[in-house]
Formats: sequence, C-alpha cells, structure tokens
Amino acid sequence: MELANNGGQLVVNERSNNVAIAQPTSSLFNSDGTSTARIQLTFPDGNKQKLAQSYYQHQSTWRQVTFDYWQVKWSEALAEIPTHRYSTFYLVTGLLLPIWDRLGEGNIKVYRLVTQCGQALLGRVIYHSEINSIYRNFQVDSEQDLTSEQLYQIVAEEGNTINLNRWQLKRSRIANNYRLEIFPVHSKVEVDYLKTKGAFTEMINYQLRVFLPNEPLIATRIIEQLNI
Repeated sequence: MELANNGGQLVVNERSNNVAIAQPTSSLFNSDGTSTARIQLTFPDGNKQKLAQSYYQHQSTWRQVTFDYWQVKWSEALAEIPTHRYSTFYLVTGLLLPIWDRLGEGNIKVYRLVTQCGQALLGRVIYHSEINSIYRNFQVDSEQDLTSEQLYQIVAEEGNTINLNRWQLKRSRIANNYRLEIFPVHSKVEVDYLKTKGAFTEMINYQLRVFLPNEPLIATRIIEQLNI
C-alpha cells in the first residue's frame, strides 16, 4: 500500500488478471551506449518484475484501474498467499575433493551453513535439476519425482529447461525480462488447451509464443496441471 500512496500506478493485467503496482525504476544501459527506460511491477507477494517502458506502455496487457477495483483484486491476491514459503536444497558435505568431478558442473561454490541448533555444515549446494544425475553418479537407487514447486524453481530460478508432458518449459529473455515459455507448440488445438490451463499467448516477431504468468503461485499451479 505504501508504494501505491507514493505515486505508483495501480494496474491489473487484462489477460492474466494479475494485480500490481507499477513504478519507474533504473534504466538499462545497452552495449551501444543507449539506455532503455524501465518500469518495475511489484506484486502482492513482494515479487518484482522489470519491463521496458515502451513494451509496458504499448505492447503489454497491463492497464491502469481505479483504486477501489485495484484494492479488491489486491486483497484477493493477498488472501491466496501462504503464510509460509518453503524451499528445499541439497548440501553435499564431507571430503569433497575426491568426488568433486561427480558433483556436476552447476553450482561449484562451497557454502557454510549453520542450523538452528548451532551445527555448522560446509559443502556444495546441489540444484534440484541435478540431484537425480548425482544419484546415478554415485550408483544410488533413489531418483525423485520433483514437485511442481521444485520444477518451477528449476526453470525460473536456475534457468534450466524441463520436460512438461508433450512440451518443454524454459526461461526466455523477452524485452530485457525473463519469462516462462512453453514450447514447441504446433497447433491451435494445443494453444487452446494450454490457455484453458492458464497460459497465455503473445505475437513476437510474427511468431505466436506461449507463456506462463510470472507470479510463482499461478505458474506453479499450471505446471502441476500440465505435469501429468
């Protein structure tokens, strides 16, 4: 609410029905010396997304709305946010050098973590997308079925591509922002089906592309429906 009181635009997305506060933010400096003005969207759960101002104004489906309408949508979105958010990661500890090459090429940093009871752990963090291959490297028969939240994390946060039923889901950079894209989509039947699950389409460079909403809760819900 403080952002809204400080001159932010109150906006709702016509396509996804998401609600946000839009404010100018720092410009992006390009390799040719020019700069791109940007808008920052702040969502009810605190997540933020930056869009090129020209894209936001002329191509996106974000529209400014009245305060009363926006407040209703914002309150509805707040009510859907869980009181706690959990994430899972894997930490390989112990003598790492002899097995270093079997731990994959993802995150090679060594972290020191301290638990709530004061136990200190030193080791390498393993991404969700790598854990099954790590099991195979050590001949451990314990492959896991990943949850929709973990699949979202693999794509949105780690930047990996996953299989999603007959399609794949990847993180694409569009107008200087990351978006979740479903591909390949070959027919109108597929497009219509994905739309019924909550995906939306956009014409970019004369090509119809299919995306998931950026809000984690909504995207996770769609991933769960498609991952069958």
